[in-house]
Amino acid sequence: MYVEVTNGGFGPNEGILGVSGGSAQRNFADIAELYQDGPDPSGCIPAGLVLIYDWGCAIWSVVDFRDSAGVMWCNHQGGVAG
Repeated sequence: MYVEVTNGGFGPNEGILGVSGGSAQRNFADIAELYQDGPDPSGCIPAGLVLIYDWGCAIWSVVDFRDSAGVMWCNHQGGVAG
């Protein structure tokens, strides 16, 4: 979707975050900005998991860029579940 359709902005509500210069969501400019800030400060989200959508209430959708399949996960109150 990022490469062939649009740079974020698709999906529920405001849509998922874009890459640099793409669609913003709430207080977050893009996924690159979030990833540069480093993994989750609580240590619950490993490096390589990239936050792409803020559902609110400390719930995030993330993509696992450590795997070429691009598996998606959900972070709920600091934990990660597939």
